Amino acid sequence: MSKNDLALLVLDSCKEFGEKVEQNLLKIRNETDKKYIARLTASRFSNGEGKVIINDSIRNKEIYILCDIGNYSVTYKCRGKDHEMMPDEHFQDIKRVISATCGHSAKVTVVMPLLYQARQHRRKGRESLDCAIALQELERLGVKSIITFDAHDPNVINATPSLSFDNFYPSNIILEEMAKNDPTIFENTIVISPDFGAMERARYYAEIIRV
Repeated sequence: MSKNDLALLVLDSCKEFGEKVEQNLLKIRNETDKKYIARLTASRFSNGEGKVIINDSIRNKEIYILCDIGNYSVTYKCRGKDHEMMPDEHFQDIKRVISATCGHSAKVTVVMPLLYQARQHRRKGRESLDCAIALQELERLGVKSIITFDAHDPNVINATPSLSFDNFYPSNIILEEMAKNDPTIFENTIVISPDFGAMERARYYAEIIRV
């Protein structure tokens, strides 16, 4: 990979994470003054509709779109009132970024720390199958790879078998940070699963902290 073939398209919901990714890239590639984050403008009209403008060239570059669909701290003015962005709106912005590339990029990877609609990953009766539909939509738009963390059910990738899907589990880091903040936190502790789907994860936590 050459040093000019990669660009980060970071939405407002993921700015801090994007800056850390850029810093690590600079460290790995032994650079000091390079910029990997391309300038991006995500704006809203007064009625809530949005648009995205990519202000730097991304032609023939491998781009990574970073968006945290669970970030409710991002707000915009809608009809004169402050409006918190919901997951659906964040996901729409991801699609707007892809559209704004105009097919000029070499490869598109979407990084979603929280997988969009991950809880709606399977169907029971007459209900929507949102996560699978969202992945299929991204694939049709030209996305080649998805990177996420701790997906509710990573098997949802079966909806798009040709799409690269990396699901990273941050369990050890979470436990380390909890212990660092409070060394006694695991004393007299019990691990509870919120539902059947999280049982495997709950058992893993219980085994690691021996409770």
